[in-house]
Amino acid sequence: MKNLPHLLLLAGLAGATYAQAQNQANIKCIYKIMFRPDSTNINNLRTEYGVLLLGNNISKYQTINKALLDSVVLNVPKDAMAFQMSFDASKLPKTYFSSIIFKDLRKKEVVVYDEVYIDQYRYQEPESSFAWQITPEKAVISGYKCQKATSAFGGRRWEAWFTNEVPSSDGPYKFHGLPGLIIKANDTKNYYTFTLSSLQKLASPAVLELPARKATTITKAEYTKAKRNYDLNAVDIMAQRGSVYGEPEEMKRRHQEKMKKRNNPIELMK
Repeated sequence: MKNLPHLLLLAGLAGATYAQAQNQANIKCIYKIMFRPDSTNINNLRTEYGVLLLGNNISKYQTINKALLDSVVLNVPKDAMAFQMSFDASKLPKTYFSSIIFKDLRKKEVVVYDEVYIDQYRYQEPESSFAWQITPEKAVISGYKCQKATSAFGGRRWEAWFTNEVPSSDGPYKFHGLPGLIIKANDTKNYYTFTLSSLQKLASPAVLELPARKATTITKAEYTKAKRNYDLNAVDIMAQRGSVYGEPEEMKRRHQEKMKKRNNPIELMK
């Protein structure tokens, strides 16, 4: 397993603290994410990396590109047009995963910060999200002795491989609740796969911090509804916010083409 550049792992971690006590992480896990955003084109295989910061029963997870992107957005001028004219948007970090996920395993709470366009939201994942069934199957993955478990989540069937060698009931993305760290997780169609790439004990603790932007608290169902509405009506919503700089009909056409190729989200909307 190889460590990614240390600078990337620290990028974007700024804001208010998540908890008043025991809000520091002493272990950093990097997961390689391989996914297929277009179910009609399985050859379109993408790769990103996620960072899981583990503390005493509290953790924070996001992709490295999400952290980098947030660090750029924090420095955007108030005049959005001036920013567009002075910065090449193609140079911005690209991420398919916009969520930042905090877990408090003592309280069995999973709190998700996510966004729809420029609106920041906060919702709590239902406590009963995962009903794991542990199987007798075992394997060595990423150098760790693992055991397999299965569960349904987000409209998919998932397989997870956990290890007792790391005594943390946590894992990448929202996955948690097994008697050991999840080393690998994949859906049964292999559209999404998370595999531990590196695990490092930090020389000094990292503070688990909330996103800097203020978030509106809603339910997960309300978030899903807002996300679906934006996916269908993005250009109209942008126009209402005064953010359309071009021909609306052409922008709608391009957005529709884009969404056709992003038909396979990690959690299938009901």
